[in-house]
Amino acid sequence: MARSLPVVETGLSRSVMFEEFDWSAINVADRDIYDGATELIALFGSAADIEAASRAHASRERGNFINFCRWRRIERFIPVLTCDDVIGTLH
Repeated sequence: MARSLPVVETGLSRSVMFEEFDWSAINVADRDIYDGATELIALFGSAADIEAASRAHASRERGNFINFCRWRRIERFIPVLTCDDVIGTLH
């Protein structure tokens, strides 16, 4: 089920938060992504996704593709942590 989220305009890309987010595609493979996302949310609040996108962009410009991928994964996970709605099946 796709759910609409607000689009955030940045100088880096048009959709830091996804216009159509496929909640079934959520996968956090390691704790590092969760920790990075919660740290950015604590430091930057609602601008956490923009900060993650900025860090991804800077990593890519430096040619550090490992950190680029890490920051992009964090950027994609932030909407999951900041969403007030229940996602998936409740047990």
